Amino acid sequence: MLRQAGAQNVVERLRQMNPWDFAIALGLYLLGVWLRSWRWQGLLDAVGYHGRLGRLTELYFVGTFFNQILPTGIGGDVVRVYETAKDGAGTANAASSVVVDRATGLITLMAMALVTLGIAMVVRPGVVDPGVAMVILLVSGGVVVGMIAMLEADRLRGILARIPLVGQWLDKPGVRAFTESFQMYKGPALNKALLVSIVFNFQLVATNYFLGQGLGVNALMDAPILYYLLFIPIISFVLALPISISGLGAREAAYVALFGSVGVPSDQALALSLSFYAVNLITGAIGGVLYVVSGLRGGRDAVSAEK
Repeated sequence: MLRQAGAQNVVERLRQMNPWDFAIALGLYLLGVWLRSWRWQGLLDAVGYHGRLGRLTELYFVGTFFNQILPTGIGGDVVRVYETAKDGAGTANAASSVVVDRATGLITLMAMALVTLGIAMVVRPGVVDPGVAMVILLVSGGVVVGMIAMLEADRLRGILARIPLVGQWLDKPGVRAFTESFQMYKGPALNKALLVSIVFNFQLVATNYFLGQGLGVNALMDAPILYYLLFIPIISFVLALPISISGLGAREAAYVALFGSVGVPSDQALALSLSFYAVNLITGAIGGVLYVVSGLRGGRDAVSAEK
């Protein structure tokens, strides 16, 4: 992609980034880590594990670090599950809380894309390429339906149990505990998670908007906010696919394809993607430092306990 867009052109675009716009984007994203940690805390409270917000925020940063070195853009979720289970939440509760945490974010993000697409088709017909609109409709609609089905997995057990081998798998103690734990999130905990997700997703869109502002991308589009609301959910979905380390390459292809459909040159779209990757790398670096410090602290505690 760098070869096609012209590596020198991309580097030049990145050098022209307005540092204030980048700083605002980074600040918004870092604030979003705390916001998502607060959302996760509410979900863990619902299953009886009352984790400290500071510790959960630390784990979110650590998860972002592992996102940069594991397949997909959500590989760090496995680390969050492991660490939270080790802290006393229990494996089933830790796993389901992370899954629901991720699911509420995706549901609201995709619902945002669907609502924006519907408004755009009514208010400004033709503003979205028909092919892109179809992709947004299918991906967003599919993810919303899939996530709702997952949250209702325990209720759907009777139907799924009729499928050969699936029924036996669902009856395994660990799987049963995992699916049954979803029922504990219904009500206030889930409502809070959805509301926080809406706020965070607007932050995510705003992060990309300021990066685009700093790179001069926004000036090339007639309705920049509209396009960010439509495109960022699809890019987030692509990041979740297990097809590359940290989504590298897949993310860039999505940025170039989607923003290219509204007239953004490939070198600028690629620069936008890489600037968002830089925001993630900085956030992940913070998580890496916290992970090392936490390990050293744990080692010292273990030595003190032995003494």
